[in-house]
Amino acid sequence: MLEYLFGLVSMLADFVYEGGRSAIPAEIRDPVELGIISGTSEGLGYLLRALSGVMADKLGAHYLFMFLGYSLVVAYPIAALIPSLTTFLVAVVVERIGKAIRSPARDALVAANVEDPGKAFAIIEVMDQAGAVAGPLTLFLLSSYFGLRESMVVFFIPYIIMILILLKLRNLKVVPRKKEVVWSAGSAVAFSFLIGASFVQPILSVASAPQPVLGYALVMLVDALASVLMGKFFRKLVYLAPLLALSSLSLKDWRFLPLAGVAIAYTEVVVRAVIAEAGGEGRLYGLAYAALGLGYFVGGLVMPSLSEAELAVYSLALSGAALAFLPKRGERLIPKL
Repeated sequence: MLEYLFGLVSMLADFVYEGGRSAIPAEIRDPVELGIISGTSEGLGYLLRALSGVMADKLGAHYLFMFLGYSLVVAYPIAALIPSLTTFLVAVVVERIGKAIRSPARDALVAANVEDPGKAFAIIEVMDQAGAVAGPLTLFLLSSYFGLRESMVVFFIPYIIMILILLKLRNLKVVPRKKEVVWSAGSAVAFSFLIGASFVQPILSVASAPQPVLGYALVMLVDALASVLMGKFFRKLVYLAPLLALSSLSLKDWRFLPLAGVAIAYTEVVVRAVIAEAGGEGRLYGLAYAALGLGYFVGGLVMPSLSEAELAVYSLALSGAALAFLPKRGERLIPKL
């Protein structure tokens, strides 16, 4: 039951902020500028997760961090009230900071209160992406009649519902899980960094699409569908990293967009579930997310300037190296092949 409540919160939040973020490629068409802005905002958001994860554990304030972080998605509908490019870009940064505050604490709460982390994170991701698809599509339809940024005022509705559901979760606490696998912080950081640097960011992946907003919705839809399998077989599918790294080719050819959606499901379900089996502490989630964000930052700067062949080599090399840092169950790698 709890995973569905968490899923509803994620779905409504994604309706708001993914709807808003889907407008970024339409506002900033230059691939290099898009890479810098996307990489910087993503990198900042992910790096702050290390601090928020440690602080949430230290203070035992996981719910407070989750609530405060989710509340900041209001930046997008507020930006609709002051429609300017500057206000919109501020909303992008504020929302990323909010995600940095909430993500480690939210995932630690999930890991501590569910029996099957793979199933729980898959359910959350599917519901999350339902919002991520509905948000951009709603914005696309409304923008046919109103301005793109002005249309975001409708996001106040799901935001208010999200806050009401969050209040129902206020009594949840984090009790550390039994560790099923051995995964040092150093290995988790190295793995996450290499995955981030080799996987294409969602915002960058749609740069080549004829309709960026619709392309973004497609990526989110594939993510939702792939999450079901990722959650059920996450111990085996952790080996998919090199194949999914080829999602970087969507920078040059929009036909690779579905692969970008599968890559997101990998980072959102597989990586989270493995961390849960390693104890599910907010600190470990925060460190892994920070490393993932640093990798996204590097990828956001490097990928747009590479040719198609160079992209393939770059992504395959880094994602292949990431496999060396997989967690262990005793002396065995976590996947039971």
